[in-house]
Amino acid sequence: MVQNFLSAYNAGSADITDRFIAPRSDFMWFSAPGRPFPDPDGVATDRSTLPAYFQKRHQLGDHFVLTGLQVFGSDSHGDRDFATRLVLSGSTSAPVHYAGKGAVTCDTGKLTLWLINPV
Repeated sequence: MVQNFLSAYNAGSADITDRFIAPRSDFMWFSAPGRPFPDPDGVATDRSTLPAYFQKRHQLGDHFVLTGLQVFGSDSHGDRDFATRLVLSGSTSAPVHYAGKGAVTCDTGKLTLWLINPV
């Protein structure tokens, strides 16, 4: 699922939110470059802002390469937790290394949260 998400992200797929992000009732947050969490405005926790965010990042030329993935057991919410190592390159900057942690709901197999921070 993580690799499929990144492939769609890198390709600028217009339907990435519906294909890979849990429904609003299960969604917690998505934090990545330009979208910090926690944030005072609550943008990272607002699922409805994701399509515009993904489109903007695609226009900037973002491209993530997955360099590490570790999958853990289910957490207390019934989600499958994971940790990632990523390299982000884009048209506006040199490659930057990121670490992340996230969760996929077992019910739908979609992301409930993902925190991606520079290393």
